[in-house]
Amino acid sequence: MKKKLLAIIAVIVGIFFAKKKISDRQAEEDLWNTAAEE
Repeated sequence: MKKKLLAIIAVIVGIFFAKKKISDRQAEEDLWNTAAEE
């Protein structure tokens, strides 16, 4: 039971960090695009 709970937490944390990384990269790209336009 405890192992199952840890696995679920690990998956949630993994998804959270993956989303954070993707949104950070997206924000960085938007920044470059804005800078290029000006």
